[in-house]
Amino acid sequence: MGLFLLDLMDNLVAIEDWTGETIEIPETFTAEEANEIAFAAAAVRKRELPVTFSDATSEVLPEGLEQLREGGEVVFEQNIGLRIFGKEIDYAIARLAMPEYEHEDLGPVGTGGARRVVLRPVGGPVSTVYQLRPPGERHPAS
Repeated sequence: MGLFLLDLMDNLVAIEDWTGETIEIPETFTAEEANEIAFAAAAVRKRELPVTFSDATSEVLPEGLEQLREGGEVVFEQNIGLRIFGKEIDYAIARLAMPEYEHEDLGPVGTGGARRVVLRPVGGPVSTVYQLRPPGERHPAS
């Protein structure tokens, strides 16, 4: 149990340093919780989170739809939260550059000419990674 607890503490410190959050270790916790913490800490250390990307639905303005038709670069960026021992924390900003894709126009949505569009990787789902930045860190200038 001693080595297990040391690994858990090491993983929590990695997440605390990354997020700026303080995480209290409860008297009891499950092995599943420890495994999830280990996974989250490994992603922080690598600065990437492995995912399988199958599709994404978005609302796109007319000029964005033209970029999609031309095969322009699509980047998704989102904030990711994490629950550790019942505490919600801001975990990371995740950025995914869409692999080669195809799009399907599902039709108009709302006003202003926006369209609902589904993006799918060419050839089906792909294994890829979200690049991670600490929560609150601004995107580097392009």
